[in-house]
Amino acid sequence: MANTASENVNGVLSVNLASICIESLLCGMFDSLTVASIYILHIRTEARRGGRPPLTLPVLVVSGTLLVAVTTHWILSICRLFIGLGGHGSQAAVEYLTECGQPLYVAEVAIVFLCTIVADAVLVFRLWVVWSHNKTVVVPPLAIMVGLVVCSVGGTYTSMEVGHTENDGLTSKVGKWTMSGLICTLCTDLYCSCMIAGKLLRTHRCTERAGASCAVILNWLPIYIESAAFYTAWTLFYAITYGAQSAARYIGAACLPAAAGIACTLINVHIGFDQLPKSEQRQGGMWDRAPQFTTWIPEWVSETYDNTEAQATQSRDSREDAGDKG
Repeated sequence: MANTASENVNGVLSVNLASICIESLLCGMFDSLTVASIYILHIRTEARRGGRPPLTLPVLVVSGTLLVAVTTHWILSICRLFIGLGGHGSQAAVEYLTECGQPLYVAEVAIVFLCTIVADAVLVFRLWVVWSHNKTVVVPPLAIMVGLVVCSVGGTYTSMEVGHTENDGLTSKVGKWTMSGLICTLCTDLYCSCMIAGKLLRTHRCTERAGASCAVILNWLPIYIESAAFYTAWTLFYAITYGAQSAARYIGAACLPAAAGIACTLINVHIGFDQLPKSEQRQGGMWDRAPQFTTWIPEWVSETYDNTEAQATQSRDSREDAGDKG
């Protein structure tokens, strides 16, 4: 029994130390991506004095919110680790690190939920833009997001009320709120990712039928899939480890804010670096203008789909008329 308890203590301490290392790496990546994204947007704004500036208030608000939240979560994680390890034995450190009622832990829980809500909101907004502002399409993810907000408030409040040590899994109040929030996030991610990818592929087929060049869609689709898959995979990892009450859940929880931030920012930086060197060579064709960053997703995806679909319909009608006359 003593050996088992000792192994459990060492395992929890090792996982918490590993989570700090991984979170520091991801936080550094996110901070770098955010700064690079804002810098690219600033350059593009300076290069397009006469056009619509891509650097808008929503972009700055979302970037700033995620930057402050992710960095604050990282600082709180380091503080908790030093407080837990400083001047205490291994057993006391584990009790502190696994206690749900600690003020710093409650603050971390609130930040995790905040970053998750922001990331899901950005994803839903991208879906809304790509689908030509179709309100019906975004009703399901918005309903799920309401559930996520409820779980966030309930989980944070429950964490403040809990004073005992490590929660006992899905049977506890904290566990129920947390798992419910993770399920809501996974449903939103999968729905929006599939709908956006389907829209892009449908746009690709329509542009091909209309005889237009659409290679940029095929270049953009993997970028989106990579960022969405990273965030979804990390959320799924956290949900599985939390449901199994594995010690690895501490890594999933600690790095979830950074993973959400990277998913929101990576796509903008990737497209920006891909398009910026060619910006002077573009002359304003249908697919020649660079992506706009005002809505965190190229608006020309939905615009071009509508235009090419109309062109394809007109072309079919013309051929049918010509066949009737012949």
